[in-house]
Amino acid sequence: MELTSWVLVAATATGGAAVVSTAFALLRGGSTATRHLAGGVTLLTVALFVQAAPDRTFTVGSLHLAWTLQHVAALGAAYLVPSGFARVTEGSPEGIDRFLRPRLALMWVAGAVVVGCFAVRPHASDWLFSPEGRYEAGGPGDPYAALAHIAFGAYLAQAVAVLTWLSRRTARLARETGRGTVAAGMVVHAWGEVPIFVFALHMVAYNTALLFGVVPPWPEADVDQVLMPFGTCLLLLGLAIAAAGGGGQARTVVRRFRYHRHRRLVHPLWTEVAAAMPAVVYTDLPAPKGFLPDSRADRDAYRTVVELRDALVLLCQIGITPSSGGGSAERAAEVFAVGLPAWRTGSRPGDGDPVDPPVTSAPTLLIELRWWVRVAKAVDAITTGVRLPPVVSGPSDDSR
Repeated sequence: MELTSWVLVAATATGGAAVVSTAFALLRGGSTATRHLAGGVTLLTVALFVQAAPDRTFTVGSLHLAWTLQHVAALGAAYLVPSGFARVTEGSPEGIDRFLRPRLALMWVAGAVVVGCFAVRPHASDWLFSPEGRYEAGGPGDPYAALAHIAFGAYLAQAVAVLTWLSRRTARLARETGRGTVAAGMVVHAWGEVPIFVFALHMVAYNTALLFGVVPPWPEADVDQVLMPFGTCLLLLGLAIAAAGGGGQARTVVRRFRYHRHRRLVHPLWTEVAAAMPAVVYTDLPAPKGFLPDSRADRDAYRTVVELRDALVLLCQIGITPSSGGGSAERAAEVFAVGLPAWRTGSRPGDGDPVDPPVTSAPTLLIELRWWVRVAKAVDAITTGVRLPPVVSGPSDDSR
């Protein structure tokens, strides 16, 4: 396999890693900046894949669409990635809009030129990623194709120049806030922008020469197929390092899935509490739906635990005396099963003195949420007459 093919394969594989990392980032907190970065990384990986695939993969009849598809995807990436960084580093929405609006307009202009020139000269050999095409064989080119290359290269050059400044700024902010992994990823990312910038300048200069009838003595691909994949590989590797966060990102996503799963079991109890004791809940809490957790999974789990705990403390003050048998979760379930109907009607279910609530403290939010799952199941068992196996330990027991 040729060196350029190896570089393309390595860059595409790195892009896949970056896509996975940014997907983790989306699951952790789907801000607009994260969505733009994830979209840009995905489009950049698509562009690499299109070039690495055989030219016939994207051929429809006599039309070779690979070049156009690749460069339209790359234009989107060249806008979305700087947009994501700008939303992280710029302070105000007005500043973000002022920064991005002209670049969005330039992207549409460049895209229109690329697609329009292809439409005018759809059968030009400049669009071929093969030895039969001008790109790899060299020689004179079609003027419309040269114009499309110039428009794309000019937009890419300005986008990379801006991105270099933004990534270095992001690295500095990350170092100042103690996020060393993010800073290291941004340094790698910035180094990847250097060959990409040279690639863009080479594309503009080469095709400007062709436009004026001057044919350089080397094929354009001899330079581009090394600079572009190598630089993109570094660029995506930097994003993957920054997004992965040294492995902590994956652990965060796994924990969020657990919160989502456990809260789905606890939410019916929370709904009953919210209906009977609206004063203990802050606002409405949406029910967890589907398989994937959303970006509020951590906060929603924390709210669920805190508000259920507050309700338990209040219910223990209205004369309920839970039985001494069973574990703390079963005793808490008795309090809810008896106390919630009484709280709705304003009655006092017993003449006993206020009691201390069953143990609810736990070393981690996840462990306490598991305990509340046990409480919710026990409440349901009391109302349906099903008896659960006894649990004698408190919520600090991680065996559940």
